[in-house]
Amino acid sequence: KSTIFTNKHLAVVTKHLSENKPILHYLGMIELEDCSAETITINLKRFILAKLLNIEILVHFRSDGATYRLHLAGQDAAKKVSYFEKYEKLVKGIYTYFSSFYKRLLTLKMVQNTLKELELMILNIVSTRWLLFSNIIYNFHQNLESIKGTLLDEAANNMQAAILLADIDQTFEIITMFLADYFFIIDKLICIFQSDYISFTDIKQHITMTCDALQAQFIGNHNVLPTYEQNLLKYIEENNLDTKLYKAIKIYDPKQLPISDNDLANYGNEAINILSNFYGTEKIINNQQFIPLLEKKDLINE
Repeated sequence: KSTIFTNKHLAVVTKHLSENKPILHYLGMIELEDCSAETITINLKRFILAKLLNIEILVHFRSDGATYRLHLAGQDAAKKVSYFEKYEKLVKGIYTYFSSFYKRLLTLKMVQNTLKELELMILNIVSTRWLLFSNIIYNFHQNLESIKGTLLDEAANNMQAAILLADIDQTFEIITMFLADYFFIIDKLICIFQSDYISFTDIKQHITMTCDALQAQFIGNHNVLPTYEQNLLKYIEENNLDTKLYKAIKIYDPKQLPISDNDLANYGNEAINILSNFYGTEKIINNQQFIPLLEKKDLINE
């Protein structure tokens, strides 16, 4: 199976004009120990020196396989994230749900207009073109509320819509927003490799800039938290977010009731305990006392 680590051969071909006609000339094949940018660059330099090629008359350099290598790199990275397979399956499921019936697309457009969201199409994932995921996420994250609203309207009479709506949980939404920010950086590198004219200097410069941006935004360095994590922690701290409490409040929404009788039998027990502990316990925050708003037992009994 072909992966980014599989040994490859690099074919070197020149292209020039002769009597206003493009002429291709095969120069040779380079065997690569690995497919990293550094290895390719070193071997290509050796090849040019061995062939005594005059690169001063070289107009531009182009690689047909660069975007494909990025595709393989994306696939390999995705395999290391256990949740990604579930995420990819859910995105495909949402696409299938809306694309199979034109009426559902019309309903989605109505919801988009109501919520004043952009009327962007839900795109399908193509397994051989992982980089197209960038366009999919770009459309998807801007229409997520419309998608949820449409599924919510149809969930009562459509089991498939109910299942999809239940799967679009907090984790799914966070991953969607994360990927939108991630691809915002990666897209710039993709566009460079799709250019007609690109030099070795451009390649090295843009790869370095992309790696530095990803490092600073999502990975961090030594004891320095990544910018993305800093912003997320700051947002949670400033807004006093309690995700468990937020989910527990949904118990008051009748639309959140489970469909099956088995789930309905135990529905709300955990949520009631969370709410009773939060609103039925005295708290001291910033030296300010907050008295309980209700009796725990009364809420549980009710």
